Amino acid sequence: MESKTKEEELLDAQAEIRHLQDTISAMRDALEQKGIEAEERIQQAVAASSDEIKQLKTTVQAMRDEVDRQRIKYEEDLQEKLRMTRDETQHLQNMISALRDQLEANGKK
Repeated sequence: MESKTKEEELLDAQAEIRHLQDTISAMRDALEQKGIEAEERIQQAVAASSDEIKQLKTTVQAMRDEVDRQRIKYEEDLQEKLRMTRDETQHLQNMISALRDQLEANGKK
C-alpha cells in the first residue's frame, strides 16, 4: 500500500472540509426554510383567527341589533295595547255614564 503524501492528505482534508461546509450550508438552508414555513403557518393561523374574530363580532352585532329591534317592537306593541285598553276603558265609562243618565231619566218620568 502506498502511503499518501502530505499534499494528498492536505487535498483530502480540504475536500472533506468543503464537503462538511456544503453539508452545514445545506442544513442551514433547510433550517431556515423550516423557520420560514413555521412563520407562514403562524401567520396563516393568526389571519384565520382574525377572520373568525371579525365574523364573530359581526354576528354579535347583528344579534344585538335584532334584540334591539325586538325590544322596540315589543315596547311599541305594549304601548299600542295600553292605548287600546285606555280607549276601551274610556268608551265603557262613557257607555256606563250614558246608561246611568238614561236610567235616571227613565226613573224620573
